[in-house]
Amino acid sequence: MLKGYDLEDTIVAIATPPGRGAIGIVRLSGKQAIAIAQKITRQPEKRFQKGHRLFNASFYNEQGQCIDEGLVAVFKAPKSYTKEDVIEFHCHGNPRILEQVVRTAIHYGARLAQPGEFTFRAFYYGAMDLTQAEGVAELIAANNPKSQQLALQQLKGEIKTQLQQLRQQLLHFTALIELELDFADEDVEFAERTTLLNTVNELEKEIHRLLKGFQAGNTIKEGIRITIIGKPNAGKSTLLNQLLSEQKAIVSDIPGTTRDIIEDAFYLEGFLFRIADTAGLRQSEDPIEQEGIRRSLNALSQSHIALVIYDLTTDNFQNIRHLLKSLNVSLPPYTIYLANKIDQCSNIDFLPTEVIPISAKEGKGLSKLYEHLRTIANELTSDALPLTSLRHYQALNRALKAIQEVKKGLQEQRSGEMLSLDLRVVLDAIGEITGEITTEDILSEIFSNFCIGK
Repeated sequence: MLKGYDLEDTIVAIATPPGRGAIGIVRLSGKQAIAIAQKITRQPEKRFQKGHRLFNASFYNEQGQCIDEGLVAVFKAPKSYTKEDVIEFHCHGNPRILEQVVRTAIHYGARLAQPGEFTFRAFYYGAMDLTQAEGVAELIAANNPKSQQLALQQLKGEIKTQLQQLRQQLLHFTALIELELDFADEDVEFAERTTLLNTVNELEKEIHRLLKGFQAGNTIKEGIRITIIGKPNAGKSTLLNQLLSEQKAIVSDIPGTTRDIIEDAFYLEGFLFRIADTAGLRQSEDPIEQEGIRRSLNALSQSHIALVIYDLTTDNFQNIRHLLKSLNVSLPPYTIYLANKIDQCSNIDFLPTEVIPISAKEGKGLSKLYEHLRTIANELTSDALPLTSLRHYQALNRALKAIQEVKKGLQEQRSGEMLSLDLRVVLDAIGEITGEITTEDILSEIFSNFCIGK
């Protein structure tokens, strides 16, 4: 049991965000929830006998003074969020009212909930597995529509379903191999090795797929990284301001205005893009400008997309390619070339097909750029799975390493005892993700990041 998470206690907390609002909710959960609610509302027991009901009531403190009037929601065990009796007091959203209701509940025997304790009880009593519990936190923290969708998939148990299928196959073969150990003297084989090797190969592919899905899911969660690069005065800062729809970067005719990286974010059809404007690329003896260029290249190395922009009135595609080569610029997987200042150039028919003509100042041509960004975003995230925490990634890597050892052991005809040990490592790693096998430290780390009322 986690420290401070005593299941015998009835817990209470404010379940709505801090500040004033139309409605504020105080949540009670535990064996004494109904008894405490009766004292606060002065309502007879019969009003609490049926679950999933809502009724009007006044709320009183321990001195009998009326605190507020609102609604009481009743959720009877086991048909509640925590699988315990849960009562919610729907009050007017004045923080002082909510605090008074909480203090009164504590006076009548409740305890202030620890961070994430309501969700911990839901996990402990089997209402959700650990990935679903993490999905609750992910859904609350989601900062863009796509990560919200992934968190919702996680909350619905999609990870649990996929991992259970993996685990079930492994359990079957592990049981057969361990059964062989009981009949070691009789030289019998219950787990047919060719079939097991085929299964192991399929499991290896599946774990690789899950790891790939983690990378794609994490890209959705953290954002698709874009770096704008080009020569000084090519229009990088103007393009940044246009994409962000605000004057984020200083725009000037003086070369080298941007010395450091300017970063911000924008949304495009539900995708979060994190974009960086960088120092102009050129051969320079100025140590400050050299440092700016070094930082530009470093940002570029961590990006999914490079927007290479050049001034159509003074430069051309071949020159910018030559500059990138001379500076040993390593471009990311996706690179989009932009010929800027078409508002000052009458003929753009000579441009290569891979170049998008734009006017960063007037916003012309950006629709085609947006189209490219949408296509890239869909490609980067097409394999996305709701596996977005480092904990999931590390456990899957342990499972992959162990399954590869099982595969090697089968090829080398190792003993059943050795195979069983490696299979157990895989089972433990998968079980750790779902919470079937876990430690107090892992649980503490997960639930301590929750808000108190959840």
